[in-house]
Amino acid sequence: MIVVALLAACLPHGALGAGTADLVTSYLLESDGQSYPLTRQWARAFSDGSNGWIVCVEAAGAHCAELRAFHTGEVLALRGMAAWPADVRALTAGLWPVLSARVNLTSGLVSSWPIGGPGRDETRLVATGAWAREGRRFGWSPTLAVVSATGWTGSGHFGATVMLDGTEVVEGTWALEITLCRAGGACQPLVSRGALRTTPAAAVLRAAHPCPQRGESGSRAPLCLADGTVLDDAGAAGGTP
Repeated sequence: MIVVALLAACLPHGALGAGTADLVTSYLLESDGQSYPLTRQWARAFSDGSNGWIVCVEAAGAHCAELRAFHTGEVLALRGMAAWPADVRALTAGLWPVLSARVNLTSGLVSSWPIGGPGRDETRLVATGAWAREGRRFGWSPTLAVVSATGWTGSGHFGATVMLDGTEVVEGTWALEITLCRAGGACQPLVSRGALRTTPAAAVLRAAHPCPQRGESGSRAPLCLADGTVLDDAGAAGGTP
């Protein structure tokens, strides 16, 4: 029994696995007294074992991105997020490790997720530290760092909780407070606090397909939605995370 318990502590407790094209999960994102419908829809599988998910936030219009993550929940990329309005990017800056929770109880766990910047100019937060059981929930208070190809640095705090049903995140909270500084020294705060919970609301299934824009293969191409939206960061300005 002791061996089983130790093994269980080493396994990921929440993760995004493969899905089917008709699988849509509806959430309600709540922040600063406002509520925003959010949907997560499986879109495609990649050859490295990761999966692409279409995540859309309804905040003065629909804003969609492709979340690419491994089955462990590790976030690889958010394609299309660079085109979002700055306030929506800030709103969701701490959402991604909750929505794609890499819940692991082992020490030395490292997770990261992008907060802005397209492609090679991407800025990511890197969080180090294990999750801990808190009754029916898991809590996370990692050490936070900033990794940026364009010279941004930063320091701050991040905390999160999730409640799981198997591998599905049914509830979560986050609080992110970080100061980001340019290479030249100008600094600005980034604050993101919110809660996420599943809802029984009917979700809109968005048709999507890979659409090569620059002659790339289908596996590397961005997703195109039926309304013509291209989930791609090519050509987006670097600017502020």
